Amino acid sequence: MFESSIRDEIRNKIESTLALDHLSKTVDVDELRELEERGREIVAVRGDKPDWIIAKEWISKLSYELYKMKYETSSYGRENPVYRFIEALYDFLESVESDVHYSIKHYPDRPLKECESVSLARLKCESVDACYKDLVGKERCTYLCGIQDKYSFTAAMNDLTSCFHRLIDMLEKYEVDEDINKDGKCVWVKNSNKSLIEACKEWDKTTEKFNDNKLYDGTDYDELTGIVRGNKVEFRVGSSAGHKTHIDLERGMVEYYDTDVSVNKEMKKLLEKEGLKCYKYLEDRTEAGIKCTGLTEQNVKNVVKKLAGATSMDFRIPAPGLWWRGTAKKHPEILGCEDEACRIEIKLKEEK
Repeated sequence: MFESSIRDEIRNKIESTLALDHLSKTVDVDELRELEERGREIVAVRGDKPDWIIAKEWISKLSYELYKMKYETSSYGRENPVYRFIEALYDFLESVESDVHYSIKHYPDRPLKECESVSLARLKCESVDACYKDLVGKERCTYLCGIQDKYSFTAAMNDLTSCFHRLIDMLEKYEVDEDINKDGKCVWVKNSNKSLIEACKEWDKTTEKFNDNKLYDGTDYDELTGIVRGNKVEFRVGSSAGHKTHIDLERGMVEYYDTDVSVNKEMKKLLEKEGLKCYKYLEDRTEAGIKCTGLTEQNVKNVVKKLAGATSMDFRIPAPGLWWRGTAKKHPEILGCEDEACRIEIKLKEEK
């Protein structure tokens, strides 16, 4: 029985690799990335508005792409973990789409985030998480599924884009692109914004110093990455797949995702000291991160260095004496700090 389970696991990994490799050759990953970003923009910018037609159009486009992916991976078997994940995501999308039609018919003037899901979406999202776990062996891909009894339309949209994002990440690993460059934990596409590339490198150096001073949990540090595409950067700032930050220099925006209220409070302080205007991002009264405006080429380097402080902050906040004792020997003024933001500010001044 044990040997059989090992064989099944190996077979699933091989089949998944073959399916993802094939899929990466049949889709345009850049177009998929733009579609995912459009979904996040609808949630962030249009959640307070009754923009149901725009949401419907986005869902239709995503439905078309997922349907094509189902077809392309079906030849590898319907028990293939990649196919099952895409199928579960497609089923979840159909439930969300039924919510859109219901809202257009009954509540056309109600903002997106005020409409609760009346479909099976809250159950379908759990199936997506289960299939994702079967595929990657850990974690979940949704962000708000199952956190509260109420499951709003924008919460479902958020989870859709989050899981679609994970799928795109997997496909990108199989792309062979000679125009991709790498330095430390930073990866960038040719012709990306130079200011963002340099900012990513500064973030990388800062994380090295934080890690050298034993301010990180090892599992968090191992997952850190920065990916620069054009005028945008995506940072993974912790071990959780959803612990990410999106930076859009063209729009001057920073989107930091975290459900830890105490961490969001400290990150808001840190980012606002760089001239940004930040506000809490809520879904179904659950804090899901912070969003900030005011990002420029002049402050982007300092802003991303602050992101180095986000990693493992949830560990450090309840036990500052344990985590900061080494750095405090060199900078005793840290002992006078009343919050994590203060300690990080002193640490970053040390790096200048």
